[in-house]
Amino acid sequence: MGHHDLKVVQEPGLVKNSKKVVLNNIASRGVRLFNKVRLQEMNFENEKLTPPKLPLFKGMRFGRDAVVPAIVFGCLALGIYFFLVIAGKVADGEIRNFDVSLLLFFRDASDPSRLIGPPWLPKRVVELSALGSTSVVILALVLVVGFLLTLRRYGPALFMFLSVALGWLISSALKQFYDRPRPNIVEHLDSASSASFPSGHAMMSTVIYLTMAVVVAHFYRETRVRVYVLFVAVLVPALVGITRIMLGVHWPSDVLAGWSLGVAWASFLWLVMRFLGHRQQ
Repeated sequence: MGHHDLKVVQEPGLVKNSKKVVLNNIASRGVRLFNKVRLQEMNFENEKLTPPKLPLFKGMRFGRDAVVPAIVFGCLALGIYFFLVIAGKVADGEIRNFDVSLLLFFRDASDPSRLIGPPWLPKRVVELSALGSTSVVILALVLVVGFLLTLRRYGPALFMFLSVALGWLISSALKQFYDRPRPNIVEHLDSASSASFPSGHAMMSTVIYLTMAVVVAHFYRETRVRVYVLFVAVLVPALVGITRIMLGVHWPSDVLAGWSLGVAWASFLWLVMRFLGHRQQ
């Protein structure tokens, strides 16, 4: 048989299967191309709808396990409410009996110039009270801001600085507005020169320690870490406020107002940070 006499014989089933394979390849390529184009369109739409990310709060976590915003907003509202109620009672003189009773509670009944307790207690009380002093607050602020700057966390550093600075301005403005004299029924065991209402020590210690707790809590997911920093952030302002009453340099209502305003301001700052954090994500 010669070369030109060769004929290619194809079985009908083989031809049919070959056509099916070709059609399947074409269909699969078409599906992949369609999916690719659709994915590009979705990315383009997301780029248009997604707000620009803010690099200020890089590294901070804003998960669902954070404090419920509604609770924080409630703290903000209650803080402002209690401050206004206390301020109104102070202006009307309705809270004086409470103030006098609590001031005398820590003093020796036979000698109101002395604290109840051992001889070393007044010195320890002064030291604890200093945790809310301007010098300590500024030192703590500088150390924390410096630490955040070394980590290149410029947003949290700026946040800390503005929260304390603006909180101090609010406290100073309110002191001048109410211009309440310091207690005069017991001897002052520490120096104090500015107006009494609200307590700057109570407010600023609440602001800086709660704000520090907010910043730290957003960097860590561990519940034990958050519980600890929150416990410290509540304990220190509580000690500062109580010691200011024990030293006789503040009326108890001054301290209550300072705590209320500090909680309100810290809650407001938390809400601002959460809002900016969600915009970033």
